[in-house]
Amino acid sequence: MTLNQDFELVSESEHEQTVEQQQHERLVSAAQFRLDKYAAEIAAQTQKRPIRWVKKYSIGVNNRNVEDDAKRVLDGFKRDIETGLYAILGTSQLGEHEEQRTIEFVHHHAVMCIDVRLWRFNFSDETKGGELNSVLCYVFCKSVLDRKSLTPTQLAYLLSEHAGDKNIESYIDKLIAVWSKMDGMPENVLSPNEAQVKALEDSELGKNQD
Repeated sequence: MTLNQDFELVSESEHEQTVEQQQHERLVSAAQFRLDKYAAEIAAQTQKRPIRWVKKYSIGVNNRNVEDDAKRVLDGFKRDIETGLYAILGTSQLGEHEEQRTIEFVHHHAVMCIDVRLWRFNFSDETKGGELNSVLCYVFCKSVLDRKSLTPTQLAYLLSEHAGDKNIESYIDKLIAVWSKMDGMPENVLSPNEAQVKALEDSELGKNQD
């Protein structure tokens, strides 16, 4: 092999690495844009107070790894959303795929909501992306839902689903007692996270004053 041939091989290898790096950066940017968009849409729903977020993207995914990873996340959420999500997780169809799901339920005497957003893009030709021929990102958000945003019929359905049709009246009586006490609490009561942040801020302020 001549020196020129060696140089051509090195140049070709460097070019491939550059193209792959550029492709990776484009995919990351696309995934991060979708994550930010979905998170903003969910956060804008004023009747919800998010208490748990999972946001993630994967580049150059294969169906097996994607399914295994997402299933671990799904284990912490309602099983009702799994069927539709696995369809997009395992798809090999070309182009853009998007899935949005919302489910409401009762848990710990509160009305909860889970919002799920998934986006996946599969390239039509592997040579356009090399090994990086697909991208997947998803957002899972668990929120406490303001019960006053629901109609009586909607609330009755969720309570009946949780407690059972035969026990719904006694469960409502129990909830009324709990919610009445909660409604009587001062509006400026801090959440555990807010209280922790405030304690840290007060601690830092005290150090600065000393």
